[in-house]
Amino acid sequence: MNAYIRLLKTDIRSFRNWISLTFILFGVTEFILVYLLSRYGNEKLSLWFYGLSWSAFIAAILVPVILSFAIWMYEWRQNTHYSLLLLPINRSLIFFSKLTVVLFVDTILLVSTLLFWGRKWLLQDGWLNVDIGFISSLFVTLVTIHLLAFFSVLTGLCAKKCRTIITTAVFIVLFPAPALLTYVLMALNGQAEIGLVFSGIMVMKNDEPLLLLPMLVNVLFCVLYSIGGIALLRKKIHI
Repeated sequence: MNAYIRLLKTDIRSFRNWISLTFILFGVTEFILVYLLSRYGNEKLSLWFYGLSWSAFIAAILVPVILSFAIWMYEWRQNTHYSLLLLPINRSLIFFSKLTVVLFVDTILLVSTLLFWGRKWLLQDGWLNVDIGFISSLFVTLVTIHLLAFFSVLTGLCAKKCRTIITTAVFIVLFPAPALLTYVLMALNGQAEIGLVFSGIMVMKNDEPLLLLPMLVNVLFCVLYSIGGIALLRKKIHI
């Protein structure tokens, strides 16, 4: 546990400026959006306001994904991976310490953005009953994407050449895998048209229960990417 905490502190310290700047920009952006909304109301807001709010929501998803790649590439570009891989600790601790940093940033951005978007619906009856499932499903989907990014970049780092190309290719090829498996399983159950929806972000209408299959598929891929990433870190990546 002490080794994990030290690794976590080191990762946060390495990206403290990047993380701080991200939080500041998001905080300022959402402050401006809330101010404009409270001052002018929905009726008087222009198209650029909605463009800015949607941009903030999309960035809240994309920024942690970029961090998922950068947090590993940083070690190799700074040549700090030599000392990192020589540490007498289980390499799974290295894997999960970096994942914790990414999920910390992801959670802060996602929660702040969802609070802004959900400010009206929080007061409506039944919102929490439906959308907690949606938020949970969305979060599991994002964790799957982060772990895929980890697996992709670690696969690329195993090669001596064309690391960026290999990383990109692995990510692109495996990205639709959860959605495709969800589609196949639902097609076998006579629900192929529902399975076309992106895996992990599906809530039934008319207060019907959340479709658990996409979430379970994403959990399965989370486990597979974690096992694969740790195996690459232990066996394939050499100093």
